[in-house]
Amino acid sequence: MARTFTRFGMLIASLALLGTGCERGSNKDTVAPDPPVVLPASECTSADEQGIDAVPDRDRIRLEWWVGSEEDLAGYEIYRHREGEAVDSLVAVLLIEEISGEVAFYEDEDVALQMRYFYTIKAFDEANNASTVSDTLTYMLLSKLMPDQPRGDITDRIPEFVFQWGDDPLPIVSYVIKVTDVMGTYLWISDLFIAQEYDTPVHIVYNVDGRANSDSLESAVYFWRVDGVGAEEYSGSESYWMRFKVQ
Repeated sequence: MARTFTRFGMLIASLALLGTGCERGSNKDTVAPDPPVVLPASECTSADEQGIDAVPDRDRIRLEWWVGSEEDLAGYEIYRHREGEAVDSLVAVLLIEEISGEVAFYEDEDVALQMRYFYTIKAFDEANNASTVSDTLTYMLLSKLMPDQPRGDITDRIPEFVFQWGDDPLPIVSYVIKVTDVMGTYLWISDLFIAQEYDTPVHIVYNVDGRANSDSLESAVYFWRVDGVGAEEYSGSESYWMRFKVQ
């Protein structure tokens, strides 16, 4: 009887150890990814446009952040609230296979002009563990300025840039003109000019501030736009790109 009890006791102990070993060996992932690191917003006269900004082609707000290094990273959730709202809403999910390179971005086109928006981002992994939120990014989109001249074929190697103020320019307090070649290399990013006389077109001669790469343009194709800068921090607009060719 004692021998039988001993064997039964050993069996129970072995089963208990087996069960404990299975629990200890579980590969269930409970470690959340690191919170996303957002790119700092660039200055309005910088060639490195990053962080959070307007975009030229439509009325949208673009935000950027570094892609995490976790091997099981599955994607990101983007949250947003408008000024006056107390609660964030999930506005987009970006899967890791949709991202190329070291920087991820999201462009929000469901935005109203002259309304401030606040964004945060969460990372999530394949086990659906979510990170804490990123730092907050904020931006207010303003009305686009309207480039007029130069456009098409021109002969002037020191052209005059002319733009209209657009629909609602009053929140814009300054502006910057940017010129690129066909490769997207900036040839002139003007100084910050103070906005005034909103009822008349603006005329600015190329390189009037001496900031261009050269005193005049060569025979080639170029693109230019004008960025409006608001009175409030992180507010502004970017016009459509205008194409012109110096003969």
